[in-house]
Amino acid sequence: MNRKWLGRLASLGLFGLLIGIGQAQPAAAVAGAGFNAPVPVVIAPGSLITIFVQGIGDGITAPVLASALPLPRKLSGISVSLKQTESPQGPFAIPMLAVFPVSGCRTSIFQNCGKLTGINVQIPFELVPNPNVEDALPILRFNYAQLIIQEDGGAQVAIEAMPVFDRIHVLWTGDTLKKPAAANISMPIPDGTSVPIVTHADGSLVTGGKPGKVGETLILYATGLGWILPLPHSGEAAPNPPLTGPVFVRFDYGPDVAPSQSTTGADQVAALTSGFVGLYQVNFVVPELPAGYLWRCGMVNSNLTVSIGRKTSFDGAGICVVLPGEQ
Repeated sequence: MNRKWLGRLASLGLFGLLIGIGQAQPAAAVAGAGFNAPVPVVIAPGSLITIFVQGIGDGITAPVLASALPLPRKLSGISVSLKQTESPQGPFAIPMLAVFPVSGCRTSIFQNCGKLTGINVQIPFELVPNPNVEDALPILRFNYAQLIIQEDGGAQVAIEAMPVFDRIHVLWTGDTLKKPAAANISMPIPDGTSVPIVTHADGSLVTGGKPGKVGETLILYATGLGWILPLPHSGEAAPNPPLTGPVFVRFDYGPDVAPSQSTTGADQVAALTSGFVGLYQVNFVVPELPAGYLWRCGMVNSNLTVSIGRKTSFDGAGICVVLPGEQ
């Protein structure tokens, strides 16, 4: 990966999916919050994720980025490997994009905050996904997997992982892998400026100030769409011409509609973006608006939601589309 490639990554924020957290040492640090335990980590072949660990990488004071392709299997003495019970069992050394420090506090008001280390990786395409429950019967054999994070001369920690066919995440400009240094920028309130990465043909973001138009072809970027055959090499740039596979696409006009599962109309293709690692794109044409549609950008954050889905997961992006007479 050259500097130009890295610059494009940073400018578009083309990666990011918070998926797993680990704990390695007894030193106190809050590693997550919510209503469910963060184990097992759900992973899909070829997906890009950020793993957060505590007790590894304590000497890292600034982000360390991979600087060449294929991606390295170790950064700043830290490595991640994958093992699984199905063949091929591994362990596989996992391609790494970056390691970076994450403070438990993003302001200077409080003291004694813990520290985590963020590790951006690509899950190998050799991961064997488990079938859906309905697909599995009467077969009861499942694959079990484990991610192992290790530091040279230091700690090692392992966390169980659950392999699935796909774990779709439409990328946002504020995602973890866009700019690791942003993890420590002082922020009194959560950042509300992050937007989904859907672009015009010229690469500019679709926003309220530059909305989409009916009949225009837009590009949605995502990770975690799983296998596309023939399987690419993990950690290497996707080839040109790109590898493609089917994807379900759904359009919902309405004010700030949430993404929804689409199980019909696999009339689009997902393509691994040539020259990038683990980055998928879906090109789609903005459909006609419903008769009498009145929700315009400015009144709402988005007036069209584009959802994409595959075998086991879905996600989507709310975007702005101009109404007739505004184009």
